[in-house]
Amino acid sequence: FEQINLMQGEQKRDAYLAINPNGKVPAVRDGELLLWESSAIMLYLAEKFPHSGLLPTDPLQRAKLYQWLTWQPGTYNPPLSALNAEMVFKPPGQQSPERIAELKATVEANNLIIDKQLGEKEYLLDTFSLADIVMLPHLSAAADRGCNLSTRIAVYLNRLQERESWQKVSTMAT
Repeated sequence: FEQINLMQGEQKRDAYLAINPNGKVPAVRDGELLLWESSAIMLYLAEKFPHSGLLPTDPLQRAKLYQWLTWQPGTYNPPLSALNAEMVFKPPGQQSPERIAELKATVEANNLIIDKQLGEKEYLLDTFSLADIVMLPHLSAAADRGCNLSTRIAVYLNRLQERESWQKVSTMAT
């Protein structure tokens, strides 16, 4: 495991570009395999370690997992990333309150989809899976940016954040 300092541009250095030509994180080197894109990495690791239970064996549950793995980067993340850019990377005098409100509204509308999927369940699928892992950091970021979370999503997010694995990862990120 090696952390890449994005603020110092380590992801744009030749050594890292040899692993991920996109100059983005994450990336994995496993023997001869160089793999980038978080969903590809998660799927690879879940298949390599099937005892983890993160990859459903039931075809219907697996199809739902693929849905969440594509929905998160394609639908959920774009407005959240734009919100993050507006609130974190722009100086206070250059932030647009109107744009922030618009982006928060979009994230909150997407949260309604998550809320509906959860229903009375503890996780997005029948059990804890990659679907929950892919959503956890983004729901956490949405909460950090002041997006409203339904009670159901707040309880779900808290449940995920209490997991030992999240505790380890979130500690490393700070």
